[in-house]
Amino acid sequence: MPHTLYRCLFLSLSLLCVSLHAQVDSIMVGLRNDSTPVWTPAYCFGKRVHQFSASPSGDYLALSFLPPPSKGGYYTDMEGEVGLYHTRGGGLLWTLKADLDGLKATCMENGILLANSMEGTVALAHKDYGKKIWEQKLYPIHIDDSLQMVLGYASPTSTKLKAISLNYGAVAWEQKMKHDYGWNEVKEIPGTSQRLIVADDLHRLDLRTGELKTMKASVAQANAKKLAGDAAIIALLGVTNAIISPGVGYFYMPAYTPRGGYATVPASPIHITGLTSNLMLRDSLLYWADREYLTCMDTALNVRWKVEFPQRQKGSSSLIFQDGDSLFMLNLGYGWKGGRKRKTYGRPFLSCHDMKSGKLNGYHPLSLHREQLQDVLFSKRLYMLQEEAMLHKEYFEPTVRIAPWEKKRRGKLKGFLSRHYFVANKERSMFRPLSEDMDHCLVYTEKDSIYEVDKQLNIKATYTWTDIYKPEFPIGEDYLCVSNHLKEYYFIHHIGMPVFRLKRKFRDAAIVDGILLLLDAEQEDHLIFIDLKKCVE
Repeated sequence: MPHTLYRCLFLSLSLLCVSLHAQVDSIMVGLRNDSTPVWTPAYCFGKRVHQFSASPSGDYLALSFLPPPSKGGYYTDMEGEVGLYHTRGGGLLWTLKADLDGLKATCMENGILLANSMEGTVALAHKDYGKKIWEQKLYPIHIDDSLQMVLGYASPTSTKLKAISLNYGAVAWEQKMKHDYGWNEVKEIPGTSQRLIVADDLHRLDLRTGELKTMKASVAQANAKKLAGDAAIIALLGVTNAIISPGVGYFYMPAYTPRGGYATVPASPIHITGLTSNLMLRDSLLYWADREYLTCMDTALNVRWKVEFPQRQKGSSSLIFQDGDSLFMLNLGYGWKGGRKRKTYGRPFLSCHDMKSGKLNGYHPLSLHREQLQDVLFSKRLYMLQEEAMLHKEYFEPTVRIAPWEKKRRGKLKGFLSRHYFVANKERSMFRPLSEDMDHCLVYTEKDSIYEVDKQLNIKATYTWTDIYKPEFPIGEDYLCVSNHLKEYYFIHHIGMPVFRLKRKFRDAAIVDGILLLLDAEQEDHLIFIDLKKCVE
């Protein structure tokens, strides 16, 4: 007992000394609507805060600190520190030295997960004293907080998926799961430890046990030009008996996952990838499309029905959605080359199916010359963009309205803005919501103009990016934060009246229990704490 008491006392004194390294300042962060300044506390650490991550409960923050810059002001050396900060008044508990190049520090309830994409390692630093509890060779791609597991591959070319316990660092299970075409989506089956994963095939994986069920799928197509180019190089170099393998020269493709999806998955450079739809769960049924079929199945991947596409079309990247008893599939007409560049594939079309049987109830081609759909917006009706035309369709009407776009005068169409944006008046004394009823939509062009277009595809108004504000986060039930492209932030009431303007520039932000945490862009060693309710009172 005396030995344990001594250790606790020594640890408490050590943590107290470390926490004193942070100095508390008071900073003016913004102005209320009556021009009254708002001052809030800011913790100065005396060194540049690089990144931070909040634990799920918000009790802790993982902070990374950069070393001093060179004489020219550049960060050539990334040998910095990682520390744990207690948000309930404990201050900075500890720091440990770490190479920040390729490192992502994720704050968990039991410590900081240190994942290094350059070295292919993952480790857990204990929350009480900062020592690494365990370390494993792994390129992580998914963290599950509820099951306390991290998933990944031992190397970019490995096909063996590993699950490691966050608490102990032990390998819980291993399963073979190829990723020549990356991971396109991860979706939780509600109320279970199972996840649906779209990789080279469609998988149902139990994260707790590693049990795997796979449904074969076609989610990619060989890029003929790339294959021909590689073959020409091989012939030119005089290499005989060569094999062009998808395992050579991987690129890295984003893994679209929940909170844990913070890394990328290696994928083949010689295929057009991403030829799938979204995963749509309705009750106990799953709807999904690959390159060849639209399929309805249960969550155990037992097929209820499967249909080919109309007129022998090939599926590209696509969207599926429901309206009443009808299932719609919108084929976008492209896949992905190199994981990031769109590549024309297939033809855009909209098909309508009976959800119970898959029976085709309607088919509408959406292009004459294989033009890709640049963007889509759908709710009560469907708006679509090509480079030189806008399209509008009511779901159950037989016609598609098409309006040519004056590309030379207005610029090439780039995309839609969501219907929840606001437009501010010149004085910034009122923010008007735009297109809430989908009778209008907002489109932007390469010339940075924004046009409000009605469902007859007539231009009703023109705006600049400075006028348009997007919602950032809610503040209680009645307020929200909005910002424009100049990073001007206002806290406004839902009816559009501003009550506070944020005057600090920042590099990163998070909300913990109604407190807005900001990494200051002007004083880079400061972490600012803003009570959101105080700003809108």
